[in-house]
Amino acid sequence: MRKGIVLLAAFVVYTTAGSVQNRAAEHRPNLKIVSVDYKVADGCGVYLCVDWKVKVANQTGRTLRLMGKVKFLDADGYMVDGDMFTGYIDGGHSRTFTGQVPMPADDANRIASAKATIVDNY
Repeated sequence: MRKGIVLLAAFVVYTTAGSVQNRAAEHRPNLKIVSVDYKVADGCGVYLCVDWKVKVANQTGRTLRLMGKVKFLDADGYMVDGDMFTGYIDGGHSRTFTGQVPMPADDANRIASAKATIVDNY
């Protein structure tokens, strides 16, 4: 009997969290990823550095704070590594976020593309 209760409780928590997440996505103001660029460079000691830039446009009329993620993907589309970014963008403007991720050379050399997403905004 206890196993059934635990399983039911896990299902309720999962479906509730999913529906809250879907509602948040439906009401998210219009932020657009304009471009994502990256470059693998030397200079991080025993690691290689992956420098990245993500340009985001705020298509609303008000200043928004956002949290985003840039993902470095291999040729099959699997994530090799990633980084987070946060900041403010004035209404009707765009902003370029930049960062650097040190990683082992084997991982850095597997990167075939980069993708950025908006994780949250408020």
